[in-house]
Amino acid sequence: MTLIETVIYITLFTLVFSAATGFLINILHVAIAVRADQALVANIALALKTMELEVRHADAVYTSTSVFDNDGGQLSLRTPRSAPTDHEAAYVDFYLDNGVVYERRDDGSSPLALTSGDIDVSVFRIERYTSSSAEGVRLIVTAEPANVSTVLTEPRTLRTFVVIRPFTP
Repeated sequence: MTLIETVIYITLFTLVFSAATGFLINILHVAIAVRADQALVANIALALKTMELEVRHADAVYTSTSVFDNDGGQLSLRTPRSAPTDHEAAYVDFYLDNGVVYERRDDGSSPLALTSGDIDVSVFRIERYTSSSAEGVRLIVTAEPANVSTVLTEPRTLRTFVVIRPFTP
C-alpha cells in the first residue's frame, strides 16, 4: 500500500464517519421533536377533554365573567356538579395564565393546572354559540413545546365544539 492510497483511504473513512455521525445526530433531533410533539398533542387533548366534560354537563355559560373571542379567553360555567349542599349550582372557570390553562372551582380550592409546564399555551380562545334551543362553545387551544429548542417543532392547534347538556344526577 502506497502513501497515496493510505491518504485516500483515511480521507474516505473520515468522510463516511462524518456523514454517519451527522445522520445520527439528525435522527436524534427528529426523535426528540416527535416525542415533544406527541406529548404536546396529548397534553392539549387531555385539557380539552376535561373542559368538554364540564361544558357538556353545565347548566349555562356564565357570561358575566367569561371572555369570548380573545386569545387569552376565560370560560365560566354554572354547573350542578360538585355543588355545595346548600347551593343549587357551583361555578367553574377555565382560563389562561402565563402559558398554562387552569381550572378554578368556587369551593375555595387552589386552581388546577390542566396543561403541564412542558408546553407553552399561546392561544386559549372561547367562541360562544347560541340558538333558540341550545347553547355551545368552541374551545381552541394553540401551544408549542416549552423546553425543546429545535426548528422541527411548531405550534399545534386543537379545536373542539361542545353543546351544553345539563347534568342530571
